Amino acid sequence: MLKSRRIIVFSIAVTFSVLFILYIISWFSPIAGDSFIHDRTGYLGQFHIRHVWKACVDSYLYWNPRLGEMAAFFITSAPRLVWTVLNPVFVLALVLGLYVLALGRMPNLRRECGAWTWLFALSMFVSAGVTVYYVCLTRAGSMNYVWTGCLIVWFMNIYRTRWGKRITSPRWGLSSGCLIYGIFCGACNEGATIGMAAAFCIMAAVGMFRDRRVGAYVWCGFAGVALGGLFLFAAPGLYSRLGHDLGASEVLRKGGFCAYAESFGILLYYHARMLCKIYAVSAVLTGFLLFSGTERCREVISKEKESFFYILFLLLLGFIMSVCYFPVCIPAHHVQFVSSLPVLAASTVLFSVLYRNEIMVRGLRAVTVCLAGATLFFGVVFTLEYYHVGSQAFQREELIHKAFQEGNLEPEVPSISPLFFEGKVSGTDGNWGGPDTNRRFGIRKLVVKKP
Repeated sequence: MLKSRRIIVFSIAVTFSVLFILYIISWFSPIAGDSFIHDRTGYLGQFHIRHVWKACVDSYLYWNPRLGEMAAFFITSAPRLVWTVLNPVFVLALVLGLYVLALGRMPNLRRECGAWTWLFALSMFVSAGVTVYYVCLTRAGSMNYVWTGCLIVWFMNIYRTRWGKRITSPRWGLSSGCLIYGIFCGACNEGATIGMAAAFCIMAAVGMFRDRRVGAYVWCGFAGVALGGLFLFAAPGLYSRLGHDLGASEVLRKGGFCAYAESFGILLYYHARMLCKIYAVSAVLTGFLLFSGTERCREVISKEKESFFYILFLLLLGFIMSVCYFPVCIPAHHVQFVSSLPVLAASTVLFSVLYRNEIMVRGLRAVTVCLAGATLFFGVVFTLEYYHVGSQAFQREELIHKAFQEGNLEPEVPSISPLFFEGKVSGTDGNWGGPDTNRRFGIRKLVVKKP
């Protein structure tokens, strides 16, 4: 096992390795699969404010009203280097925000406990998170869930770090900032908006019970989230898009209560399947606590009572964010990615509690080293995958542009085939067909040569 003096170097090395891997994958990410965005904004690197503005309006009215989707129109029409530089920063900032959300402080890598806890949080997000490489590394996916998730997590960290401080004066500067910040966060994601609203209701209830009053910055944050949510939920495009999914209300109308209950069971199954790795690691950590002995277990729970209540609070938020989609659709992996964030924070809280109380420290280190090893291994695998597919996507685009310049409106291009993950990586043949791709390149038809 690693010595305590080496864990600082090891945690820093893993962090920079993950950042380097993300930079490589972001550059070669086959973003051409985001056909709707490319169709509305033209070619990459050719920014036109009128096209981008029209794309935002069209998306709000007919497709996706989320703030991340609209920001993606700007990034898509910017040079590729902008996306490559910013995306890994946002991914790492999201993990850092989850750490602060869990423990209320920045990681202190000079201390053994802080270094191990940061390494655990980073490795859990990458290796045990919900389809991280699929969600984080395409423009629309990352900006809808990672970039806006980072925005939301750091918004909640304002309240996480200030919750223990009893503010008596209104602090209108802080309150105004929370109001404006909350508007942007409320327009990011449906599930996160409802989750934040629930969190503010719980904070208000606790504040009334503890101090008989609620700070103005809490009310302003809640008002901001409500206004942003109103912008999001009033969008015609939201219901147009969700209308293509399995609506639970439609199931109830046609199939009755039994079909409705069955659909809810499917929802819980999807939630458990998507978050199974996070729950499995958390179960191992819980086992460490239980096997420490009854007396020791009671002592730790009594000593860390607030931490365990906070874990339950985070798990409740994750559940609310998962099931809030149920009246309109059965959520897929990208929805469960959002609901996994508070659950990841809860597992980090549990790890920190166990480590600082010296419960099964060797076991905790072993779990963390295994997760870090899996992070680096899958990072290399996906680097090879995205390099392979991304290179083919770039070559295909060059062939299409060359054919268009020569007057060939029905160009023939080679098939794109992934190395390891057939049919799962954006940018393969299934993402290139249809009128969106044809309009983007100005051609009539794309002919793909099958291998």
